[in-house]
Amino acid sequence: MTVYEKNQSVKSFDTEVVLIDIEKFSLMSALDQVKAAVVANGELEQFLGISPGQSAFKLEEVVVGFVPTGDGFYVILHPQLIGYGVVLALSLRSMLLTASNKTNGLFKGIQAACHYGELSAFVDITEKKNFVGPVMNNCARLLGIKSSQAPENFLEDNNYIFCSKESIEIFKARYNYDQEGSHFKERGVRISDWIEVKDKHGLIHVGAFVEGSRYAAYNPPHPSDFDERVRERLKPYLSEE
Repeated sequence: MTVYEKNQSVKSFDTEVVLIDIEKFSLMSALDQVKAAVVANGELEQFLGISPGQSAFKLEEVVVGFVPTGDGFYVILHPQLIGYGVVLALSLRSMLLTASNKTNGLFKGIQAACHYGELSAFVDITEKKNFVGPVMNNCARLLGIKSSQAPENFLEDNNYIFCSKESIEIFKARYNYDQEGSHFKERGVRISDWIEVKDKHGLIHVGAFVEGSRYAAYNPPHPSDFDERVRERLKPYLSEE
């Protein structure tokens, strides 16, 4: 089948994407670029291999796509996990900074962005699933923010996370963040006031910096049938009565 034939029924959907950007990647030597790419992919593979298992999700129920960029990668979340994007950004930053410490500071810095919006999947010429859409473009533009635009003393360092207003509002709703004593407030996750970012086209994007531990990674929320899934997985290990 031709590419045209394979993509006759392309459909769009709304979801969240997380963009990880490795600072000064293009200034690295060819060897260090390869090392950085392998480490980044390895850490993502490890996290996505462990987390779905602990939450009882299958991997494809958490992430539907991975798109490399020149300086990092996009992670495409499954639409059923909308609201987890901010948490995933925090988790991936933690894992990549930890990996960098173990490799003598391989990464000069990690920045992350998260956005919610429209995406389309298609089959490319290599017969692999690929993705395009405004959500990816607008997510990239969020990283036009500078750490100097953060409120004074808000950021711990230049390894910042900046998320769109859309993603933050969905995150707050999913995890009841604004309630007193909420899960992520108790774990020190902080959100700045809204900040405007003007892109090269003169368009304004609104978002906020998100801060939290650089040592914590958080699993996806449990599915509604969590108990049933766990029992099913335990069947081979339970003796018959």
